[in-house]
Amino acid sequence: MPNFFVKWKGRESGPFSGEEIRGMFETGKIGLLHEIRADGESGWTLLKDFDFSAASAGDGGAKKAASGDLQYAAYFLCGASFLHPLIFLASAALCVYAYKRRSAGWALGVLAASSVSCLAGIAFFKAVYPVLAGS
Repeated sequence: MPNFFVKWKGRESGPFSGEEIRGMFETGKIGLLHEIRADGESGWTLLKDFDFSAASAGDGGAKKAASGDLQYAAYFLCGASFLHPLIFLASAALCVYAYKRRSAGWALGVLAASSVSCLAGIAFFKAVYPVLAGS
C-alpha cells in the first residue's frame, strides 16, 4: 500500500495512508482542492482528480483527467458570496420603503428571501474558503 503526501497550507505533509487521507477528507481537514501525490512521484494532483485505485495497484500517481474548472468555480462563488451582505442591505432599504408605502406583506417576503441569501452566502464562504486557502 503506497504512502501519500498532501500539500497542506502551502507545505508538504505526510506520508499518510489512503485511510488517513480518507479520514482527513471526511472530517473536513482537507478538501477536494488540496493537492496530493503518491510516494515516489514528483507531480502534484488535486485530490478530486487523483485515482487511489490505480495508485494502490502499483501505478503510482495515476490520475483521472484533470480539470481546473471546479477550482475556478469555487473561487468565483467565494468571491460572489461577498456580495450577499451588500444585496441584503439594499433589499432591507427597499423593504423599509415598501413598508412605508403600505406593502408590508411584500416587504417581509423580500426581507426573508434576502436574509436567507445572505446567510447562505456567508455559510458557503466559511465552508469553502478554508479548503481553497489550504490548497
